[in-house]
Order: sequence, then C-alpha cells, then structure tokens
Amino acid sequence: MRLPYWIVTVGYCLAVLVLMTQPVPDVPRPAIPHMDKLVHFTIYFGLAAIISIGIRRSNPSAAPLHQFLTPLVAASGYGALCEFLQRLVPERTFDWADIAANTAGALTAQIILVFVVWRGLGAEARTPARETSGGS
Repeated sequence: MRLPYWIVTVGYCLAVLVLMTQPVPDVPRPAIPHMDKLVHFTIYFGLAAIISIGIRRSNPSAAPLHQFLTPLVAASGYGALCEFLQRLVPERTFDWADIAANTAGALTAQIILVFVVWRGLGAEARTPARETSGGS
C-alpha cells in the first residue's frame, strides 16, 4: 500500500486500540441485545475495508486472493490481538464471540468489496463506453 493508506490504516488501528483498552464506564447501556457484537462487527468491517481500499488503489492489478485475504487476515488478527489485550484492562474481558464478530465484519467487508464492488468496477472498465448519436 502507498503511504497515505498506511497512515489511515495505522490511525484507525490506534483509535481502535484506545477504544478497546479503556475501562468500561459505569453508565447505562442500551437495552439492545448483543449490541457489543454489532459494534465489533462494524469496527472490523471498517478496518478490512480501509485496508482493502488501500490495496486496490495502490495496486489495481493485485492478485484477487491477495486482495481478499490480506485485509481479512490483518483485520481479524488485529481484532484477536485487541481482544487478548483486553484481559489486561480492568473491567474488560476476553470473549471468543467478540473475535467471531470481528472476523464476521472483516469477512463481510471483503465479500462485498471483492466480489461485488471491485468485480463491478472491473466489468465497467472492460465495457467500452456507448456513444449516443444525436440524429441518425
């Protein structure tokens, strides 16, 4: 990836690390079941998307397997690392279900980007533009 994408990725990772390693404040939480899993899903969806976009824009001819697996493994691995680090933070706990939600978010991002968005953009690039004739 080019430097600007590395900067965005590292900044996002640092923000996630700060959020995930803060003690949980003692405030009322919404009564939405499994809301924390949705938060994990969304955060790691975002991380995988940022990495994927960085790879795509830095190297549009990247191998499809690289384009799919690198963001998935990086986001999921970082999510697992953050989850293990939470064991060291008071009022935080390790939860395998959080790791599953992290991975599900990263996987969903990759499926959408690689198999829908990038494939669609590739098809558009290969399709010649149609000319419209004004008066024939």
